[in-house]
Amino acid sequence: MKYNKEELTTLLDYCTPLQSETIKAIIDHGNFSKAAQHLKKDESSIRRMFYKIQSIASSAGFAPQANLNHPVPMGFAIKKISTFTNKNGETNEWVQKVAKEEDRFNAMQEAIESLCSQVEGKSKPVRNINIVDDDLLTAYIIGDQHHSMLSWHEETGDDYDMCISETLLTNAVSHLTDATRSTQSALIVNCGDWFHGNDGTNRTPKSGNVLDVDGRLTKIIRTGMQLMVKIIDKCLLKHNTVMVRNAMGNHSYTLEMFMSEFLSAWYRNEPRVKIFNEPKPFWYHQFGKTLIAVTHGDTVKPSDLGELMASDCEDIWSETKHRYWILGHVHSKHSWEMRTCIAESFNTLAAKDAWHNEHGYRSKRNMTAITYHKQHGEISRNTVDIGAIS
Repeated sequence: MKYNKEELTTLLDYCTPLQSETIKAIIDHGNFSKAAQHLKKDESSIRRMFYKIQSIASSAGFAPQANLNHPVPMGFAIKKISTFTNKNGETNEWVQKVAKEEDRFNAMQEAIESLCSQVEGKSKPVRNINIVDDDLLTAYIIGDQHHSMLSWHEETGDDYDMCISETLLTNAVSHLTDATRSTQSALIVNCGDWFHGNDGTNRTPKSGNVLDVDGRLTKIIRTGMQLMVKIIDKCLLKHNTVMVRNAMGNHSYTLEMFMSEFLSAWYRNEPRVKIFNEPKPFWYHQFGKTLIAVTHGDTVKPSDLGELMASDCEDIWSETKHRYWILGHVHSKHSWEMRTCIAESFNTLAAKDAWHNEHGYRSKRNMTAITYHKQHGEISRNTVDIGAIS
């Protein structure tokens, strides 16, 4: 670490609040080891944090270990430095700056890590429910929620924003928890695209399509994650065990991974809640002879899902008899019955945005809860239409 105290202090200009704590500890205690002891962290994590800040500062023109000290404004990076000699024999440097392409994933990860540290174990354990149907599991299937999508009724026929998203979903879950049986276990399935966008660019991550978005990214993340907390807490009043699977959609797969980490931190002290946060596109859950699989539905044809399930679940294939795929993505109701399983896509509560409206997309808006039996597969389902909860 070839930095003196003054240079280390300068690094604070390139830190997030969480990173500043690390640099200040290094300044106060003189080295990585003592800083780690003070912060009660592993020394290797302190080193990684320091080198990350060092890299950020270097790209912005500050790297005294390389005799570089050409700081550029926030949001810019150095493209190249040219040295030239004028007619008087004086040597000068020309620093070419470019707008910096932020590593959005790392920036978002830093924000979520900070948020998770603030809510660690914040939930309070809820008293167990007296359950008799311990051979049953209820799946609350949330189609693409598109929280933060903005729709104007004069343009699309329906209004939709973050407030409406929260109202519709909480009302739908209240209706369905009242209508379903008090099963031992519940599985909340977020079919993906929980958020309308993936970051502050307000474009789809892969295709770059412009999105109609309601609000700033911080507000979107905060309200979207707290909305899922409300849904989980509501289900805890009905079921002894609540499991959550957030599929990774094509609109917001990064935020959905981070939401799973947030929920894991929030419910750290609640043994009745299980968050399945594996970053996998295809997820499976065995419930006796019933096998439930979840994917968003944008990466593989529904007709191929039976073969995929057989390949991925070969170790438990012979133990199961009733096999189901739960899909989102298309916002409409479809079912594919294959020799080995049934795949089904579900409607959404979200309204149409301008693009889907002008391209003629139309579908029902509702939410469904399905009750599965360990031995007999699906035995009942309840669906609530948008008209009953608006």
